[in-house]
Amino acid sequence: MVARKSAYAEESAEVEVLFANLEKLNTLTKKIQGSTNRLDASGKNVQTALGPIHGSTRNLKMIQTNVDRTLAVISRLQAPMEQRDQEETIIRADPRRVGLKEYIASMQRADQALRGLRSTSLAANQAAMRETQALVKYGARQLEEIFKQTLLATGASDALEPLGYITKEKLFPIIPREEGPQLKMINNFIASSTTRGSQTNLSDMYSTAKLFSDIRGSYVARSVANMAAATLSTARRSKETPSVYKRGDCQISYYKVALHGMLAAEFDNIRMIFNPEEYGKILVSTARPALADFGKTLKDLNLIVQENLMTDSFLAFDVLDTSSKMGQQLGEMAGPEIQRMITELCQPIHATAKSAIPKIVEYTKTQVQRLATLPPEGAAIPVTVETLERLRSLTDFLTPVIGIMNAIGDGNWGNSPNSPTSSSAPSLRSFDSTLVGSIGPGSDGVQIFVHFCGDVIETLVSTLDSRARLLLKNQGVQAVFMLNNLAVIEGMTRGHEILGDMLLKSGTHSLQPRLDLWRSKHIKLYLNYWGSASMPLLDVQYTSRNRRSAAAVGKDSEAIVASMPSKEKEAIKEKFRAFNAAFDQLVANHKTYRMEPQVRVLLAKEVTQLIEPLYIRFWDRYHEVDRKGKYVKYSKEALSGQLASLG
Repeated sequence: MVARKSAYAEESAEVEVLFANLEKLNTLTKKIQGSTNRLDASGKNVQTALGPIHGSTRNLKMIQTNVDRTLAVISRLQAPMEQRDQEETIIRADPRRVGLKEYIASMQRADQALRGLRSTSLAANQAAMRETQALVKYGARQLEEIFKQTLLATGASDALEPLGYITKEKLFPIIPREEGPQLKMINNFIASSTTRGSQTNLSDMYSTAKLFSDIRGSYVARSVANMAAATLSTARRSKETPSVYKRGDCQISYYKVALHGMLAAEFDNIRMIFNPEEYGKILVSTARPALADFGKTLKDLNLIVQENLMTDSFLAFDVLDTSSKMGQQLGEMAGPEIQRMITELCQPIHATAKSAIPKIVEYTKTQVQRLATLPPEGAAIPVTVETLERLRSLTDFLTPVIGIMNAIGDGNWGNSPNSPTSSSAPSLRSFDSTLVGSIGPGSDGVQIFVHFCGDVIETLVSTLDSRARLLLKNQGVQAVFMLNNLAVIEGMTRGHEILGDMLLKSGTHSLQPRLDLWRSKHIKLYLNYWGSASMPLLDVQYTSRNRRSAAAVGKDSEAIVASMPSKEKEAIKEKFRAFNAAFDQLVANHKTYRMEPQVRVLLAKEVTQLIEPLYIRFWDRYHEVDRKGKYVKYSKEALSGQLASLG
């Protein structure tokens, strides 16, 4: 019992100790809570005190940043002005004295300073910017003046005489190579500063490019002015004795060589000074004054052609040939723009040349119809020669002729609603079709040209035939006249390499079958004319009889004549007499005709083939009717001799 109480007493004591500790802990907790409350109150007081200080510090940092930035801007603003002040002494001086390279370097630095001033929008910098801009402009004018004086000093101030260079086959002069680097240096700076907008007066071309095109363009135009005058002078020919224009009668080719040669030299100059992307534009601008004068010359030439279209239309073809070649050559250098300019200049004379094609057919017919008389001896007439000369002359300008034929179209040279008019203008594409590569034997233009030539010749032959039947009453003269003209046509065609190759070769529009047909027709007409000699030699024979040997011919003739009644003998004598009279007259007439050599040989052969067999047969049968030689004038040998004399 005592032990149990003792145990309870210990536990009770422990509980009391725990309660005592708990009380202490609660007291301590209250103290800590009080300290925490006091600390929180102190923190709030500190925060309240430090808030304004923090805001002030932050504002001070922002002010410091702004001050630093302002100082940097001021420093940058001062740099261009200081740069301008440093460069002004150099820029105001003579570039030749300073040295061009150093002068341009100074200009580049001043230009950079100007761009720096423009990058700010401060009103305080406007005065400095204007001063710097004026300084850069002053320097640019100095450089432009050097550029100009250098161009003038290289010969551009005086006109050149191109003919001397052409006749001596010398290249046209260019700017000396030693001047090239200086001019290029100036141009590069002016071009770059213009691109950046440092200069205010801008046009399609910057100043040095415009100076070059103005100075060199005027130089080229003045140099070729004499060639234009010479071209017009040589194009004007006598109106009293007009002849078909031949290549070289006019100096248009020299004009072309001079103009192309000088522009080619200027293209070399351009390549020496300017950048590749500028070549074409600057050459076009440089060529413009000279091409304007060239266009005026073409207009004057067009008026000359229109006054004598049939003789001078070939001048138009020459101009087109020359101009299209020059346009192609310059186009290869400067691009299509300059070629288009030349095409436009050629439009009036192209229209005139185009109108001449249908008029050639009409003119050929009219020239023959105007003939009041024809040669009584049957000679070929000048109209035939002139017509063939005209066709041969067309082949001298085959390139533009083929192009015009393509433009007209096959068969459209006749008087039809589809005939071309002179108002249609050529395009660059139509001029391209006249280039050398488009005139091959199989091209449409060549075939159209062959058809055209065939139509001209057919018109000539049919009109000559009609006129001969009207004005020449003798069939023999008619036939000789036509055969002579056909011989001239064929001879002049075959004797010309290009025309002969085109017209006489096999093909749809070949002239050879028609020539053969016309020739055959008039050979028959001439043999009909000899009918007065051949008809008496015809008599009735019985083909069923056996042929006799040659050895029995004499006996047969005697036997035949002996078996004939007197009336038939008289008829045979009359036939011999009629033959003799007709033959003698025909031979005499034949020898009076003026024949082309080939016509004389041809007709002699045809007449011999007609008369000789008939006469030999007739003589073999009936020559015994006239033993005294009163009626049988010609032996077989004598007749053969007479026939041989016809050739």
